[in-house]
Amino acid sequence: MLEDFSNNQNEIKVEEEETSDFPKLENIVRNLNPSQMEVVNNQYGTYEELSSADLSSELRDSLSTGNGYLPRGTYLHGTSLDNIESIAKHGIVSGELLGIPEDGETHLCADFFKVKSDMAITEYVDYISMPEEGLSIKAQTSESKRLPSRNGLNNSLAVILDPSIPEIEPLLANDPYKEGSDAMFDGIVDMNSLPVDKHSEKAQSRFASVLIGLPSSSIAGLILGSDLAQDSNAIDRIKSAFNNKIALYDTTGQVVSLPI
Repeated sequence: MLEDFSNNQNEIKVEEEETSDFPKLENIVRNLNPSQMEVVNNQYGTYEELSSADLSSELRDSLSTGNGYLPRGTYLHGTSLDNIESIAKHGIVSGELLGIPEDGETHLCADFFKVKSDMAITEYVDYISMPEEGLSIKAQTSESKRLPSRNGLNNSLAVILDPSIPEIEPLLANDPYKEGSDAMFDGIVDMNSLPVDKHSEKAQSRFASVLIGLPSSSIAGLILGSDLAQDSNAIDRIKSAFNNKIALYDTTGQVVSLPI
């Protein structure tokens, strides 16, 4: 969460010419140790470099043919139509980089859900729409609170990102859910607010949180909530934001639009 850290000694300094894509970005002041500062600055530099790269994606190519299939480990992030132009430009990044206060525990990170096994889009939506597994009472899954599902959020959308792109592997490595990340992330992320089993195979197969975030060049497609998928104006806006280069699907796995 953004607060007044004016008395802190450490700053994430970004040169002005590097921040042209972030009109609201100011120097982010955090109480980080030197090794953390180095990791954050390196991560930001990698993100900036990849933002201007034309990254190939097998998943993007597959979705663009009308094959609504999500491989195991695919990343998804829920958002609203209001953010579509920013996402098409910047990708999925920490809100703090855009001047938006972080209301969760993963400061300076972008949060994602992961597809736990190979499945079609409609199967994944069915899965996240079921009650949370392992609880004595019925409760919504974390995914269905953030992604369009059978339970609602029909005016929202899910951004599909391809973690198998080789160039983004260095970004994915800096994730507080990964084993051995505590020392680096303690002080950046509220580690105590993450699941107790955050480093377990179960948690790592379902959640990810990437320092700084992932560039738009890693986006493979979009899933539109049921209402959004029927809104021609919204569809045109989304297609325009992505220059008609991204496949759009609805929550039943039907194609809404394919790239031109």
